Amino acid sequence: MVVRLEWILISAIAATIGLSMSLKFQDIKNPKISNKELEFNNMVLTEVNNTAVVSQAFAKSGKKENGILTLEKIVYKKRGENEIVANKGIYLKDKDSVILQGDVKIHQKGGFVYSTQEALYNPKNKTFISSSPFVANMGENKLSGEKLNYDLKNKDTKSQKIHAIFSIKDKQ
Repeated sequence: MVVRLEWILISAIAATIGLSMSLKFQDIKNPKISNKELEFNNMVLTEVNNTAVVSQAFAKSGKKENGILTLEKIVYKKRGENEIVANKGIYLKDKDSVILQGDVKIHQKGGFVYSTQEALYNPKNKTFISSSPFVANMGENKLSGEKLNYDLKNKDTKSQKIHAIFSIKDKQ
């Protein structure tokens, strides 16, 4: 009895087809489609002019999803001026502003530090508006209030329901 090679190959192909037909493959479901456009870690943005670095922005992580840029653990430094720090920042392109959330601080040149939990910062107008309570410290001096409207360009601060403690020491 001689088995021809063609019959062995035909039998093997038929067995493979039969086996594959008997298996039930589960469709791999695609996860919910995200509109994520960009995602990054340890970002540094540097603004320069013809002669020097003008400002730098640092973020631990960030993503742009549905046209909204969200940054985590951000620090913004303007050369020789203020430093703004927050746990989270959300850039609103239509308002050209950044919503800052969680341990928001402005370290002002000269030692004044403004602290709040949420604020709206407009880089073009250089305004910092917080509708939540804030505290401002400079050495032993302490100022607190319910709302803060701070014009960084003109160094003009407006607030409501202010409480202040000032320490005046004689210089001898």
